[in-house]
Amino acid sequence: MKISIVGASGNCGRQLAIQLLDRKLIPADGLLELVGHHGGKTQNSLWSLKNDLEDAFCECVPNIDVLSNPEKLNGDIVIILAGRTFGSNASENSDRSLLAEVNKNIFKEYAIALSNKKVEPIVIVQSNPVELGVSVFSKFINRKKVLGAGAWSDTLRLRYEIAKEIKSNRKKIDAWMLGQHGENLVPCVANMNTFLDEGEKLKNLKRKLIKYLKEKNFLEEKNLRKNEILEMISEGKIFEAYLTIKSFNPILRASIKPFFTHFSSQGHTTEVATAHSVVDIIESIIEGRKQVFAAQVHLEGEWLGISGVCGVPLILNQNGWSEVVKINLNKQEEKSLKESALIISSINEKFKV
Repeated sequence: MKISIVGASGNCGRQLAIQLLDRKLIPADGLLELVGHHGGKTQNSLWSLKNDLEDAFCECVPNIDVLSNPEKLNGDIVIILAGRTFGSNASENSDRSLLAEVNKNIFKEYAIALSNKKVEPIVIVQSNPVELGVSVFSKFINRKKVLGAGAWSDTLRLRYEIAKEIKSNRKKIDAWMLGQHGENLVPCVANMNTFLDEGEKLKNLKRKLIKYLKEKNFLEEKNLRKNEILEMISEGKIFEAYLTIKSFNPILRASIKPFFTHFSSQGHTTEVATAHSVVDIIESIIEGRKQVFAAQVHLEGEWLGISGVCGVPLILNQNGWSEVVKINLNKQEEKSLKESALIISSINEKFKV
């Protein structure tokens, strides 16, 4: 198994490398490629990361190469983590689509390089905007080999908050956060399973959350509460912001906590959770396990007539993704998902390459 991390010198890239080796997902005769920008400080820092990883995982470390040329990548799986991200100023606009102008060129450069390989790799996009990255790579590579991990990290957050609410385990929760990674999230709880030991608790919570989504404009309230939290952070009221988020319902907590983490951490972002979600996906691909994930992919009408990129539940295999899992949505969730897909398409069209 050969894995390439594009943007390995960043916080998320470094954390991903650590978690891959910690889970022993690359055999000793495999290859981990740390990919940085040619001639920059990032490329130089990757040599120290290589040394550190070899020292830490000496008993089971694979071959580790440092690269800067997209044409030289050898990964069976390539993870895209390079590009511009937000700073730590909580007063700046946190809409991920604003990163598109810079990052689209990186997406195109690597997409063209990987399209020239004899065997196309599986590409996992986690640089923002995730949806634009998926769109660009899908123009040059088989779309079923391209996916964005943003929907899985969002889904894991939602499941955790639901599990915490009913004192259960995240692995037992079946709920989804679909659509766009960022401003136009679509929480899907109408299909939330209620077969657990905590069934009555889950049923009650499910009713409350469905009622909440029906009575409130979720996206408006999310943005209102997010701005409230960011204002607290900009004023140095970190603990107050933390406690305020704890008072929100599980859907709002899952939606807003990533922004709290990013803007209160002095630039470290959500690196641990981001890497964890990507490693989940890689582990499933490597082991050939049939498992349903949420991911941003380029659809051609497979579900709800959506054409374009959208976060949906799907089945992964060792060749990429094979099919969309058409979970039961209520009318409101279906409407919100279609609207999110249209917004994604309009953004991608604006920055098309």
